[in-house]
Amino acid sequence: MKNPLGDIVATVHFYSTDAGGRHGPTPEDKFNCLMVVDGKNLDVRLHIECIGRIIPGETIKVPLSFLDWENAKKYCFVGKKFLLKEIRAIGDGVIEEIR
Repeated sequence: MKNPLGDIVATVHFYSTDAGGRHGPTPEDKFNCLMVVDGKNLDVRLHIECIGRIIPGETIKVPLSFLDWENAKKYCFVGKKFLLKEIRAIGDGVIEEIR
């Protein structure tokens, strides 16, 4: 996760707590979780330094970096949908830009 500007930019929706999402907001500066795309679990970091913490139920546009971009980039293209996961799915999103 070397690129603070992100490998991609995505619009991400965090599920509300009532819909099975997180029980509280994310940290304020960065948030690590799994991106599930085509059945593959990819380690990602959401760069939320300029946004601040994300409350369950919110939708944001955010840069993401992959732990292993070389492996992940074959699954990434504009318009690709994905899930965000901790122990369970906490949100979903769509890739808007590849950097």
